[in-house]
Amino acid sequence: MLPAGVANAAAGFIPAETLPASGSADFGVQTAMASNGFAIVAWVETVDSTHTAIRVATRPPGGPWSAAQQFDATSLTQTRYPLSVAIDPAGDAVVAWDDEQLGSPTVDTAVVATKAAAQSAFGAAQKFTGPADPVVGIDGAGNVTMIDGELDGASNDLVDRVWPAGSPAPGTRSDLVAAGCRPDLVRSALAVAPSGDAIAAAECGGDTFIRRISGTWKSPTTPISDASSPGPCPTPPTSIKGGPMTVAIDASGDAAGAFVESNSTMDCFTFFTSITTTLEPVVGNAPGGITPAAMVDTATSNEIATGSSISGPDIAIVPGQMLLAWTNGGLVQTNVKVRPLDAAGSPTGPAQPLVTTMFGAPVQIAMSPGGAALAVFPTSDSTGVQAAVRAPGAAVFSAASPLAASPSAGPAVAVDNAGDGVATYTSGHTGSEVAQARGFDASPPSIDSASIPSTGTAAQPLPFTAQASDVWGPVTLSWNFGDGSAPAAGLTVTHAFAAAGTDTVTVTATDAAGNSAAKSGSVSIRASPVGVPSTRKPVLSHASIKPKQFKAGGKATFTFTLNEAARVTIALSRQHVAKRRHGKHAKPQFVVTGKLTASGKSGVNHVRFAGRVGKRKLKPGHYRAAITATAGRLKSKAITVSFTITGAK
Repeated sequence: MLPAGVANAAAGFIPAETLPASGSADFGVQTAMASNGFAIVAWVETVDSTHTAIRVATRPPGGPWSAAQQFDATSLTQTRYPLSVAIDPAGDAVVAWDDEQLGSPTVDTAVVATKAAAQSAFGAAQKFTGPADPVVGIDGAGNVTMIDGELDGASNDLVDRVWPAGSPAPGTRSDLVAAGCRPDLVRSALAVAPSGDAIAAAECGGDTFIRRISGTWKSPTTPISDASSPGPCPTPPTSIKGGPMTVAIDASGDAAGAFVESNSTMDCFTFFTSITTTLEPVVGNAPGGITPAAMVDTATSNEIATGSSISGPDIAIVPGQMLLAWTNGGLVQTNVKVRPLDAAGSPTGPAQPLVTTMFGAPVQIAMSPGGAALAVFPTSDSTGVQAAVRAPGAAVFSAASPLAASPSAGPAVAVDNAGDGVATYTSGHTGSEVAQARGFDASPPSIDSASIPSTGTAAQPLPFTAQASDVWGPVTLSWNFGDGSAPAAGLTVTHAFAAAGTDTVTVTATDAAGNSAAKSGSVSIRASPVGVPSTRKPVLSHASIKPKQFKAGGKATFTFTLNEAARVTIALSRQHVAKRRHGKHAKPQFVVTGKLTASGKSGVNHVRFAGRVGKRKLKPGHYRAAITATAGRLKSKAITVSFTITGAK
């Protein structure tokens, strides 16, 4: 979970990953994320001076991005935008795009490629000559829906195709003519629920949205916006509805959308045209139709380019709540805004400005069922991409902060059910742009398994194992044994407890963003049987004494580290210098004066020393202490430390 009160939107984002490419990435990077963290990215790439191509990659939870697969490298006389992508929790994925052959006449081709979870790559792309602007979605069973506008005889029809993910056969085709649908779709204006219910933005029967419920597409039950109405001027006000549109659907099948409606009127005296734009959400609660909600924002401008207008709405919906983001402004200043709505589309709080920029900045927004949300948008001068974050339970978003500092464009964002997400964009200067993705790690790792023995014997090693996973990874594991010993790290560790008793062992998993999760278990340690030898040689290290000089009768402390519980012996020797012979002192000799013993535990140990061996106080002089550890019949290497005892205390 994202920490409450987070002040920096970039907190939780892992470093940017550049996706493999052979040329320059164009038009941004589209992305989608399944409920469990499966992700997909796709972008248009200029391969060389005469060819463009589609590149697409997927990423399983906790794994790396796949190698980018390339599709359809052909002449620059073909445009390949918009792109549409979708993915489900099993890794079934789909990408679709419009191949528009420029010329006279212009020829549109809808192209779609699918990948089943068991496949390592996408299958061959399917092409449908005539359709334009395809958008795709995928349900919980991996079934793909594609909607496109298609020239069919004398009229344009809205066409719906459905087929299983990875299927090489063309999808089942249906003309959505019964409701009078026309192919006025907007990029990504299709959302599919796990059940297969869906919502799409389209002109159908004079309305702006259609819904698929239990396999049947239905027009709204209530008109979305008013038609033109009489006015005081010779030409009545004209209403253009269904401008920029956005749709979303949640796991329960409740749907939402929003559109910008422009109303133009002419002043009878100045003949200046005034344009009022309004941002209007719609809702559709399963199994009902679609109904309008309260207007969220309005803006007015005139023909001499003063005032403001609304653009670029995006909407997110989860059970019980929605978020609507948009821009409102003019050529000089634009506000990127976001506002919370309830299930009926009514605002539950004021509109929050995320950033004030120059020129319009298209905003993308995504939200988890727990209320965690991400918003991304380019900076005003196109020098980078910014992000704002809303923590679960928070009322507002954090202040905007940069994700990418180099010239960037085309941001997109998606989140999973845990609030983890991904932001994608192109970064770099014209002609050398690269596709980049930044994962957002909001939730702690999952400790999938932890093996903590319930019983053991003192001085005998016990094994401890754990497995953990994280959507963005990597995950590190640390172990605290509850007995005062040093922590251990790793998937599998061993530890010997020094004494009988009950200890609480805790394993903690930590991801790259600092999120952590822990599991604990109790270990009951019984006393070691008499005469049972240790099976592992003790290792003693980091031995020292402080202070190194003290008065007779004073106190000092020996410190050392053991790899396991063992019996420790500290052998003390005092320096003795023989009498002068032939004008020279003999070589100093150290004479054993006594020894100390102690029970050592695994980890760091401290042994108090009062300058005595038993009741005998040691005389002033230079001393050596040889420290060794013994477990059963196995003995460590000795470590020697020196100290000095001065005159009487």
